[in-house]
Amino acid sequence: MFRRLTIILLLAMVSSGLLSLPDHARAQSTVISAEGVVLTIDYGNGTVETLTNLTGPSVLNITMDIARVDVDWYGNLAFVTAINDVYNNATSNRWWQYWVNGEYANVAANQYQLSDGDKVEWRYDTPVLSSTHAATVDPGIVIGAVALALVGVLSLIILYSRGVKK
Repeated sequence: MFRRLTIILLLAMVSSGLLSLPDHARAQSTVISAEGVVLTIDYGNGTVETLTNLTGPSVLNITMDIARVDVDWYGNLAFVTAINDVYNNATSNRWWQYWVNGEYANVAANQYQLSDGDKVEWRYDTPVLSSTHAATVDPGIVIGAVALALVGVLSLIILYSRGVKK
């Protein structure tokens, strides 16, 4: 369930940016490899690997150059399912997520185009959206929902009492 939600959110975020480009702009864009990229892989168990001075066009390319990466493809979007035989685990709610220059990346790893000197960090952890970016509920919505429920219950009581009197 969570995996599907994650994939749907990922696809929605990525596709919203891609659909705004005309076909000819996508076809004419050239991919340039970034140089001096630093890649860190944090396995979530105390093991951390860091490699420096890497070259490649995208987060996925850089990662695949130095690690065994399993990917599920959804159209032209890559969803990383394992790095070096450490697999996403729905039971323990641990997933591979990545950050670039300290900021959580919200696009597929193959879509993130790197720049010279970028610092990429893969973390095997609970999803960022379920911990640090937990959804907040607007109190006005709660008050409105409660008021609407009360009006509905009162309407049912009035209708029932009118039906009983007849």
